[in-house]
Amino acid sequence: MKKTTGKTRKYNTGTYIIGMSVFFVIMLLVVIIDFNRLFVKPEDLNSVVKKGGKPHAGDYVSVEVAMYDKPMAYAEANYKLYGIIPSGREYYYIFQLDNGAYISLSVRKDIADKLEGFENGKARGTVTVTGEIEKMNDEIQDYYTKTLGYFGVGDEGNTTVYNLTIDATDSVLAAWILIIVSLIFMLLFAFMLVRAINFKKRMLEENKEE
Repeated sequence: MKKTTGKTRKYNTGTYIIGMSVFFVIMLLVVIIDFNRLFVKPEDLNSVVKKGGKPHAGDYVSVEVAMYDKPMAYAEANYKLYGIIPSGREYYYIFQLDNGAYISLSVRKDIADKLEGFENGKARGTVTVTGEIEKMNDEIQDYYTKTLGYFGVGDEGNTTVYNLTIDATDSVLAAWILIIVSLIFMLLFAFMLVRAINFKKRMLEENKEE
């Protein structure tokens, strides 16, 4: 009976270590993927381009969209949180920066509803879109290029078009929730691991006494 218990506890110890490792990796990946959103202050992209700078993939930026900007919707797609978890839809808009150049915005429905209001004249005020600049996939890029071309944008040599999107789809709140939940499970597995190790020590001491 004692041998069986020892084997069970040995198995549990390995399980707890694996559990801790899995949730540590999840937490680490979230921090790496969302590092900018979690810890970096976004740059005002309009200020950057006014000073002669250019947007680059990986930059963490924000733009203030006002009702008179009238961003133009051009595509939508299924959204997956971290590329894995289906989480509704994402919406793409063409936006003109203060230097006259065009860039894409990709947002979730809450912001999309406000931008739609600007586009059809039913909403007022401003919306700040904050996200990491990314390259678009081939399908979205094709919609982007065709929509701009339809309105004659890009045909003139003096019009700048950035083939990039400001990705504001990932939620900072979702990232913090994943980090906190992973940390809780890590601590839980750590507690069970310590308890299993202490139990094993007590069993060895009792066996020695016998």
